[in-house]
Amino acid sequence: SQIEIIQVGQSGTTVDAWVKNVGSSDIAAIENGDVFFGPVGNFTRIAYGNGSTPLPYWTYQLEGSNTRWGQTVTNRLTVHLSSSPLPGTYLLKIVIPNGVFDETTFSVE
Repeated sequence: SQIEIIQVGQSGTTVDAWVKNVGSSDIAAIENGDVFFGPVGNFTRIAYGNGSTPLPYWTYQLEGSNTRWGQTVTNRLTVHLSSSPLPGTYLLKIVIPNGVFDETTFSVE
């Protein structure tokens, strides 16, 4: 398995990350993965959730008509926050259930 964060964007109280499966196998049980987010040096683990979960939480939506996170499929992960991030540099790290991860830093202005 292998993933690659290909784009990150922030709008209001959400951070979206498009993550591509660049490995050779399907990624199952996506909700059992881990997402870490926050200012560089002060990030935290964000729980998986839904609209009734206390903030912050993350959700996902496979792009296109895909029903499984197969090879070459892009997954849009959304981190739902209680308030807009302050200007600064942020870390986003995504870990799939088998421990494979990718991370990136990005700026909020």
